[in-house]
Amino acid sequence: MPAELTLRGLSAGQRVLSLPSTAISSLRVLLSPRGVAVEPVHVPDDWWTSRAAPSLRSHLQMFSGAPS
Repeated sequence: MPAELTLRGLSAGQRVLSLPSTAISSLRVLLSPRGVAVEPVHVPDDWWTSRAAPSLRSHLQMFSGAPS
C-alpha cells in the first residue's frame, strides 16, 4: 500500500521521517495542512553501493530540501 494511504490517519503534532523520494512531495501536500511534519533524512554514505552513480545520489538529494 502506498505510504500516502497508510499515513493518512496521522494527527497534528506527529511527524513522518522519510528517505529522499518523490513521496515526500505528496506526503507534504496531504499531511502538512493537518499539522503533520514530513521531514527527509539523509541517506548515510555507507548505504550507497559502488553501482550508485553520483548523478543518482544528487537527484535523490533534490527531494531532501525544504518544501517550496
